[in-house]
Amino acid sequence: MDQTRTPYIEGLIKYVKENRLPFHMPGHKQGQGIHPLLKKILGDEVFQYDLTEVDGVYYLHNPTGILKEAQDLAAELYKVDQPIFLSIPSSHPQQLSMGLI
Repeated sequence: MDQTRTPYIEGLIKYVKENRLPFHMPGHKQGQGIHPLLKKILGDEVFQYDLTEVDGVYYLHNPTGILKEAQDLAAELYKVDQPIFLSIPSSHPQQLSMGLI
């Protein structure tokens, strides 16, 4: 596999460029509901990429498309059967790892 590929990032960029009307979580609606000071600190674009389970981008329970490609690349790179991608609050990965030990 070509380890220089970034299918997930490329897919996110494509999704954002499609300029879809957001009817999904999170509630800030791709930055439209963010306080101007926070936008000034973090920039406008960061919130456009804060997506949840939207078609073609993200569904960890049954990954397909760009997410599956990214997981396959990670599996090959780290020489594992199945990588675990997490997109949850920062304390949960530690709790999960303790449960796996």
